[in-house]
Amino acid sequence: AGNVAPFTLPAQALAYRPPPDVVVARYRNGDSERKIHLNTELTPLELERLAQLQKEAQADGSAFFPSVSAMATRFLSRAHMDPHRALKLMKVTQEWRASYF
Repeated sequence: AGNVAPFTLPAQALAYRPPPDVVVARYRNGDSERKIHLNTELTPLELERLAQLQKEAQADGSAFFPSVSAMATRFLSRAHMDPHRALKLMKVTQEWRASYF
């Protein structure tokens, strides 16, 4: 352990691949919600909706802070995969961050 830098993560933490039921929670009413957004592969539907969100934001002339852009899949999840609703949520968050920070 003498040649390991402080705060180094164990190899198991870097190699861990969460099971699908941990990445996406599925509820009795049929809804689902992505719980892990980073370092996991997006589904074809998520990729399609993310592309739609990007196109809609470009057509709208919207520009976002990197911190808001990085949360795009979270906004899509919150908006039940509706790119138009997700864009509205992103705009509200952008305005709040601009006024608060």
